[in-house]
Amino acid sequence: MNKHKLTPNDAPRLFQLECAAQPVPWSEENLRLELNRDASKSYSWVGTTEEGTWHTYVLARQVMDELWILQVGTAPEYRRRGSAMELLKWVLQDASKVSEIASVLLEVRESNRGAITLYERLGFVREGVRPKYYPPVAPGGVREAAVLMRLSLVR
Repeated sequence: MNKHKLTPNDAPRLFQLECAAQPVPWSEENLRLELNRDASKSYSWVGTTEEGTWHTYVLARQVMDELWILQVGTAPEYRRRGSAMELLKWVLQDASKVSEIASVLLEVRESNRGAITLYERLGFVREGVRPKYYPPVAPGGVREAAVLMRLSLVR
């Protein structure tokens, strides 16, 4: 897998992938705002095929002594091929080189068993639950809890 560090100019293309990958996608403007933040604290990357097709992405940001995984997504036709695992491992390795980052934090929909399993394989542990955190996937649906997960970076 090739990797490309995301920049504000990538927001329109990232938005297309976000819409394909997420049940409730971020807006293009929210993606642009995130990518416009301090680039030295950004760990936001997209994985591509040899031909340049974008298929997997990670939006992550250093906040104090933590790396916050904000969004992870894979285009449906590329799921279950290990690309999210590979890109996340790469981001975690990169972050582990920064002495200030002691742990990695993320939130995931309680119903997203595939993602929870992926994060557990990477060493994340459940730390708590935020009830009714996520908006409903379908109109009229119920809000869904977020599972908080943390990974301590071993040095």
